[in-house]
Amino acid sequence: MLFILLLAVSTAFAQLNLKIMSYNVRNGKGMDGVHNLQRVADVINSAKADIVAVQELDSMTNRSGKKYVLGEIAALTNMHPEYFPAIEFNGGKYGIGILSKKKPISVKGYNLPGREEKRGILVAEFNQFLFACTHLSLTEEDRMASLEIIGKIAKESKKPFYLAGDLNAVPNSPFIKELEKDFEILSNPKEFTFPADVPNRTLDYIAVWKGNAPRYKEVAAQVVKEGMASDHRPIVADLKMAFQEGECKDYKCEIDGIERSYKLYLPNNIKPGAPLVIVLHGYGVIPEHVENKGFGAAADKYGFAVCYPLGTNDGRGNPCWNVGYPFQEDMKVDDVSFLCKLAKKLQKEHNLSKKNTFCSGMSNGGEMCYLLAFCGQKTFKAVAPIAGLTMAWMPLAYGSSRAIPLFEIHGTEDRVSEWTGDMENKGGWGAYIPVPDAVKYWVDRNGCTQEITEELPLKEGGHKVIAHKYTGKKNSDG
Repeated sequence: MLFILLLAVSTAFAQLNLKIMSYNVRNGKGMDGVHNLQRVADVINSAKADIVAVQELDSMTNRSGKKYVLGEIAALTNMHPEYFPAIEFNGGKYGIGILSKKKPISVKGYNLPGREEKRGILVAEFNQFLFACTHLSLTEEDRMASLEIIGKIAKESKKPFYLAGDLNAVPNSPFIKELEKDFEILSNPKEFTFPADVPNRTLDYIAVWKGNAPRYKEVAAQVVKEGMASDHRPIVADLKMAFQEGECKDYKCEIDGIERSYKLYLPNNIKPGAPLVIVLHGYGVIPEHVENKGFGAAADKYGFAVCYPLGTNDGRGNPCWNVGYPFQEDMKVDDVSFLCKLAKKLQKEHNLSKKNTFCSGMSNGGEMCYLLAFCGQKTFKAVAPIAGLTMAWMPLAYGSSRAIPLFEIHGTEDRVSEWTGDMENKGGWGAYIPVPDAVKYWVDRNGCTQEITEELPLKEGGHKVIAHKYTGKKNSDG
């Protein structure tokens, strides 16, 4: 049994777009023979890329004045640097690097063959993808041998794998033809990149491993018309992910004598027995607003169905879920019954998994997730409330609830769904317990015996995010 609590000030959803840049900077030496890192940084800043593969970088060499060149560029671009030295050179090192807006989860460098000089590839892992920077040999045989190593690294990746760099090979060469068997080139090889002042050939590429590549609705590739800062022109690929290729359809049904409506998204490639995720809107929010939060993207990637049901209107005329707010006293609708019956209906009609049916919801929808955790466990096998609360009456009414996996996301600075609870009902939503107390209830109920705490990598301009993972042996009644 695993219980996870994520404490955050704000919620971040999956990244849907990615802008990649590759730039051989020649250590900051321009076509005019002048070393100017600010000029290089200006080019990178203008591109506004999320991540940059950078080649030909000195580190603490005599010719660079004992400067860590990538670090200097990183400071000028406000990006995170990762460096891989391919060779010892001129009293220091020489190699490649990656600049990224977000700090990688992990980074690993690999040596590659090169007769004129040893080469390398630097691979950085992020939440949604892996990104590799390389600068390949001038020798075709060495490039082919390097491709075998790169292909092996890509095959082992369980995430999309992007490759960018100076490949020292022209389009339609034997190497590029071999590369295209397993990689899709995202940059535009028809636009020349070298030499920068009057380019006459393409040496720089951005590509993605075909084995687990995302689908794209748009790929905008260009060579940046910069002819002075380096001897290579930089290249950029702006990727717009093609999510929700299936159709999200509107449905109506009658459950418990009440006509209800919902939206259902089924990916085109969904398989029999696929999981079902029901996503619940917040108070006064319609499903269309929730539909755009990245669930369809995840459904396409992982092959599950997503349902967005609509709550009933309360006395104020707002769509909501009946979780026992004081102003819901006149509401007779049983939303636990509705959601359980809706899930079973969808399982049957669309051949979805009975064992893998889950529920997530925001705010009022999060409160409904907690209510399902207490009394909807025969249908829902796990719940994921976002900024949801445990109303004080729930554990009193369902104190004998069984264990259930739960994933909670909550902001400590949330001023509507207070982290510290509101047992006096100052906010008018009814009495609810502090989030840490709600968490402890399920930690105890789930028989969790170990807590693992980690601080997640910061997103630029974001807030501190701490993950608390509670693990342990499942209770005998769960």
